[in-house]
Amino acid sequence: MTKIYKCWNSYKSNSHILEYKWRERKTDSYIFMQGKNLPFDCGYVERLNTLQDPKDYDLIYHAEISEEKLKGYACMPNNSQAPLVNQKVLDMLLELCPDEFQYFPVTIVGENPKYPFFENHDYCLINICKTVDIVDQSQSKIKYFESGNFDSIEKLFIKNSIQKFNISRIKYSTIEIIAAEPLVKAFKKAKINGVKFELLGETTFVE
Repeated sequence: MTKIYKCWNSYKSNSHILEYKWRERKTDSYIFMQGKNLPFDCGYVERLNTLQDPKDYDLIYHAEISEEKLKGYACMPNNSQAPLVNQKVLDMLLELCPDEFQYFPVTIVGENPKYPFFENHDYCLINICKTVDIVDQSQSKIKYFESGNFDSIEKLFIKNSIQKFNISRIKYSTIEIIAAEPLVKAFKKAKINGVKFELLGETTFVE
């Protein structure tokens, strides 16, 4: 049996959030929450930026904290629902699950007049390219839209057997990021901060 965790809560505390001002940027953070390899065609005219060439991504984040404090985080909480990680975490992910994500460089700028202005390029955005159907719909408490599509999962029960993964998003509720026990153990051993793990349950992996 393998333990499955919900992870990467975007909001740690208001004083440590990086803000992605998506209304001002050419790239909508929506594209990073779909569990798909980019670029892809999502099928919606209003979401054509899913077809945008990654070299044109406009990934600028705004920080209210000092650069010194920023550099203290291996994973940087933010409002874009996509993990921002430093080189140490990126190297770990490339070793553990290189086929399950893409990464893109980001720019972080300081905007708090209390601190000196800075422009930081030490972090990258992680686009998780995998979705796993872990939801036992017969036991979970799920809210649906009138169309019949998933709205949100209020109480989650995991299926007895699911596809093997290290890091993934939940199929039907892709805003949620999940991690398998080996990745969680590696992060805890390396004392990676800025990420929170919440145990969801156990399952048996199938290939």
